[in-house]
Amino acid sequence: MRRIVTAREQHEMLAPWRAPRVAARPGLRLPPVRGKWLDEVGFTQDFFRRNQNSWIDSLTPREIAEASLWYPVGHEWGEHMAARHGVFPLKVHAVNAATSSQRRWISKNLGRSSNLGDTHLLLTSPPGSVEHLGGKSGASNLVKAHRVLAAPDDRDSVLAEFIGYDKHGKPKRVADTRKTYNFTTLLDDPETGGAFNYLAHPVVNDSWAGRSGLWSRGAYERARERSSRSNGPIAIYLRYPGKEIGEVEGTGEGLDKPNPETAYDPETKTWYKTGRMVPPSASEVAARVIVKGGAYDRLSNATRAAAARHGLPFAHEAQAAIWAAISGNKNPSGVPRPDVDLDSIEHPEELYNEMWARRASGLVAPQNPGGLILPDHYHDPDDGH
Repeated sequence: MRRIVTAREQHEMLAPWRAPRVAARPGLRLPPVRGKWLDEVGFTQDFFRRNQNSWIDSLTPREIAEASLWYPVGHEWGEHMAARHGVFPLKVHAVNAATSSQRRWISKNLGRSSNLGDTHLLLTSPPGSVEHLGGKSGASNLVKAHRVLAAPDDRDSVLAEFIGYDKHGKPKRVADTRKTYNFTTLLDDPETGGAFNYLAHPVVNDSWAGRSGLWSRGAYERARERSSRSNGPIAIYLRYPGKEIGEVEGTGEGLDKPNPETAYDPETKTWYKTGRMVPPSASEVAARVIVKGGAYDRLSNATRAAAARHGLPFAHEAQAAIWAAISGNKNPSGVPRPDVDLDSIEHPEELYNEMWARRASGLVAPQNPGGLILPDHYHDPDDGH
């Protein structure tokens, strides 16, 4: 397994030309992003920035530090699985990203109904033998995963199959699949995702990121509380630019345009339309905003500003912290078992939890239990550095 260069080492190597950018923190100057529709509706850069800041500002240093481990542990898991199963490492990271849409990263009960479980299933099954994956996007995700695993073992070929082709056989643009493409590059290189310019660090803007940009923590929590009391959908209690309030809330022709209701058939393992129309969920509203021109870049800039605000070396550390806060997804804080050989752990999620526990335990300085070791938290715990 290759050693990951630490944040501090990279900072020292790049200090001569990065210094002006670092010195600009926490007031990071964001490049202007055009978005006529966004401006007309009210989704300005400051709107996204203020909301995302409300999420990361509510976290403790420990929570932010633990979130910063998210991509390194994902990278370590992927590299380990690649070595164990004799697969080109980038393919594992790409399959992880390809099967991530609308999937829980890891299941609470260590079952296989998760992103990691899907990846493990594909790695340990004969080529093309897996017929179903979980989630609403399972069918299309599976096609992409099979395509990635069948690609030649070189970076360009894997990424070409990951990005895919249009109906005319021409390669699609990276922008067409930028969220999962960024996820792949960050899992493959959790230091920078291949971008050494701070303002170009890739950001994974999923529906959770969209929600954190649309609503402050206070507004979202209040809506969630009202939703819990009434047993109604949270979207009813959320306000946002472009929402039309009429005689029947949630049935306008703006961002709140109703959707066909879908349900899952466990026998056929497929989703189907019930014939009813229902107001969009918070996730669907966020997804509708993200695809608008300029929205993805404005959300990314807001995340980069949040990272700079908290002195984090990389934008994806802020993204992971905000994602954990709004989604409620947190890795279990187990006790590491360094005496256990990682190769002896067969269950993919149990392996991940052990990797997480080892890295999380290394966040606390032995000589100062109350202090966090930052930013040197990218060390491989087994490489002696």
